[in-house]
Amino acid sequence: MSRLGAILLEFEVSLPKGHATMKTLFCWLAQQRGLLLPQALFIELQEAHDHYCYLNQRITVQDQKIKAWVEQDELCQLVKTIQGGDMVSSILVASVGDGRQFKNRRHMAAWMGLVSRQYSTSGRNTLLGISKRGNKRLRSLFVHGAKRLR
Repeated sequence: MSRLGAILLEFEVSLPKGHATMKTLFCWLAQQRGLLLPQALFIELQEAHDHYCYLNQRITVQDQKIKAWVEQDELCQLVKTIQGGDMVSSILVASVGDGRQFKNRRHMAAWMGLVSRQYSTSGRNTLLGISKRGNKRLRSLFVHGAKRLR
């Protein structure tokens, strides 16, 4: 989308920002009066818009596959009861499985990077922020899910 915006800026046309803009790009261009744009540019915009629609269609198909898998898997159904939905449950089950490889919950949290980093010296322990080590994708999904609970 930024490429299309840069191309249009060369013709002194400012494309509105946002994901929804791509869906309505040609309607928006039709509403602009007095635009003198080359036919080749319209062809390029049409190809980019078609590719964008194709990618959105593929994303929808993949989302449907994930939802179907989550509906069939018992572990995913169990994890889905926690805040996060299909994406979090499918990624967690695909990454962790049944979780038996971890000694306890804290070990799993440390594997994901959700425990506090510690700095210890002379018997004095200082807890710092989340370590940000471990599985970045899962950690970010859990953190965003926790933010939605507030």
